[in-house]
Amino acid sequence: MKDENSSGTGRILVVDDDPKVLMILEEALKLFGYQPIACSSAMKALSLFNDAPDSFCSVITDQAMPGMSGDQLIKEIRLINESVPIVLCTGYADLSVEEWESELDLIACLKKPFTMSALSEVLAKITAHAS
Repeated sequence: MKDENSSGTGRILVVDDDPKVLMILEEALKLFGYQPIACSSAMKALSLFNDAPDSFCSVITDQAMPGMSGDQLIKEIRLINESVPIVLCTGYADLSVEEWESELDLIACLKKPFTMSALSEVLAKITAHAS
């Protein structure tokens, strides 16, 4: 697990239609040393990613969003950059974490609500992937 005092680097695209969740994730990522780019729309996030796919070290997206779901967004991002580490956040239990990770080639799946410790572990996986 990543040390609480260590910091990451890089831009992470964060996507969630809930403004409170988006703000919390954005602040948490800043605390861990990342530069979050927050989007409340999957379509806007896809546009940002498409414009500069190599500028993001990772993507963290919610599953349930209007217009385009998280798994749809992930599939579109994979067409642009198949190797970017992606984290899916979901409150739904229709698939297990392992099934989500395998089906969508995720670096991790965070079940909502998640703790700062769980987020820290996911960020450590992102850092390890970049090494």
